[in-house]
Amino acid sequence: MLHEYEYKLAELICRNIPSVERFRMLGSGTEAVMGALRLARIKTGKSKIIKIGGAYHGWSDQMIYDLRIPGTRF
Repeated sequence: MLHEYEYKLAELICRNIPSVERFRMLGSGTEAVMGALRLARIKTGKSKIIKIGGAYHGWSDQMIYDLRIPGTRF
């Protein structure tokens, strides 16, 4: 369920950016990355993705692989 101000923000964004056909707010960056991956796989028909090694892309299992945090030994 949307909060009243989330709905108002979505209206404002859609009104001011004509190329936006649909707008969706998500609960976290991890959720957004997972949605983007799913959409890319559906659109391209490919199952594999390329990720920059050692970088942070959210906490989902498929993206946390090879995460290196500076200052740690892992």
